[in-house]
Amino acid sequence: MRVTSVALYSSQFTEPIIFSLGETDPTPQYMVRTIIGLDAEEIIPKFYGFSSYSRQKYYDFGLKERDIVIRVVLKPRFNLDESYSDIRDEIYRTISSNRTGIIMLHFNSGATTVARIPGFITKLEVPYFSKTPELQMTIRCDDPMFRALNPVTHSAEYFGGYNPMVIIYDSLSTAPHGFTMNMTFNDTTPYFTVQDEISPTNEWRFRVIPSGGFLLDDILYF
Repeated sequence: MRVTSVALYSSQFTEPIIFSLGETDPTPQYMVRTIIGLDAEEIIPKFYGFSSYSRQKYYDFGLKERDIVIRVVLKPRFNLDESYSDIRDEIYRTISSNRTGIIMLHFNSGATTVARIPGFITKLEVPYFSKTPELQMTIRCDDPMFRALNPVTHSAEYFGGYNPMVIIYDSLSTAPHGFTMNMTFNDTTPYFTVQDEISPTNEWRFRVIPSGGFLLDDILYF
């Protein structure tokens, strides 16, 4: 996806701080120099138990917390009598306006927010002796997932017949993402399959095959 700015919200009642990623804003007060920590995080297997029959080990898979480091160049609007101290203090005031310490980063493409992530600021650094006045903040995100403001939903009450299929097409997404889903089986079936597309040449698929298959009124959660 194309991101043109990052907005820092400390409270829903305050105006965000906008960090510009390009020259789309003719008078940016904060220009991003670098952002670190947006890459996909490593999936970590965590042991959680043994099978009661075979003593086989089972693992849960999770993501570690994410640290996002944003380094911005301060660009006061001197024609409005702004100083470096003024716009630096604006960030301090925005952060301190929220007593919980939780902030929200919105990643914008133009006027549209394409993703957001919550976190809290663990470090705020000001290199006073750098050639260009800058500021660097580190945001710790316990939940490392980037999420949309309004998720795409697909609802269906009943699918009957042999081998029913649900095809979900999301025209808004430009990057891999996850989903949540649950379903109740109204008949027996040996397995449940998720695959990329319906094609005899496509071999990618994810199949759930419980011992004895799915039974009537079984519920499967993703």
